Amino acid sequence: MTLRVSVIRKNKSKGIKTWYARIADPEQGIEVYRSLGTTLKGEAQFLAAKALEEFRHKEIDITLERAFAEVVKDRELRGYDSKTMYMYNQAFNMLFELRDRLVADIRPEELSGIFAEKCEKLGASSYNCRHQYCTAIFSYCVEREWIAHNPMKKVPKKKTVRNTFPFFWTVDQVNAILDHASTPELRITWALMAFAGLRKDEAANLSDGDIHDGYIHLVGKGDKMAKVPVSSRLRAELERYGKPLPHIHSLSSSVKVAARNAGIEFHGEATNHRFRHSFASNLIRAGADIKSVQLLMRHENVEITLNTYSHLLGADLEKAVDKIG
Repeated sequence: MTLRVSVIRKNKSKGIKTWYARIADPEQGIEVYRSLGTTLKGEAQFLAAKALEEFRHKEIDITLERAFAEVVKDRELRGYDSKTMYMYNQAFNMLFELRDRLVADIRPEELSGIFAEKCEKLGASSYNCRHQYCTAIFSYCVEREWIAHNPMKKVPKKKTVRNTFPFFWTVDQVNAILDHASTPELRITWALMAFAGLRKDEAANLSDGDIHDGYIHLVGKGDKMAKVPVSSRLRAELERYGKPLPHIHSLSSSVKVAARNAGIEFHGEATNHRFRHSFASNLIRAGADIKSVQLLMRHENVEITLNTYSHLLGADLEKAVDKIG
């Protein structure tokens, strides 16, 4: 491990600039900052060297089990949702055989062996998800200075190869599937996904009181508050339904049956999530700009939207080039 220290100035309270030690090892993924409590550069350089030595000897005798309990406590205080906490528990269960080991003694090769044994048959997405949460557990240990580096940083992820883009239904196909929904409850739930881009759980948990002032108000992924405009098409579906919104959690294979009954040939899986993909895809095909689509889909950043739906932009790019011909 090659730790290096440098000094930088940062604004503290009331605009006063004070010196910080930046301790880093890019190879190990270490980057921590220590306030040096001085505004003088010469003194800061002396204190930074001292901070580096203290950091090198900071490893504490703490077991993985105790460390994980602290991670859980921290995440619960931060208000992480139940799905995220489930993923943390799943990660710890995978490392359960190391529970009594000191975190400072756990080596990358041991973790690589566990991943090879328990996750070999998983696809890249599931494998890397477990990798992400295991990494987060050890990153917390680094933050608390129980260990100097994160051993998960040397455990390779699985490479993701995306050969296909998400399939979608056209507006006409969506309408045909809705017309073949086996119950009005299914129809309105699918309509919320197809015409507002709601996720399955969001649509299933929506109540009438969540729709007002022309918007759907909901708590979305990561417990983030969101507002989604109600289109005229969705408003027509809500008026057609005319009852308190249902809470349907078991949608299973209903959409596949409806698609087949509507005579629609489809590639890939006919899943409920495909309605959400169709919402974004039909927006792009109708000429919506990619930033608007990102906001309506509530993607964390525009790169996610571009990476998922860039194949639909090809025709738009060709038209744009023709304009300067």
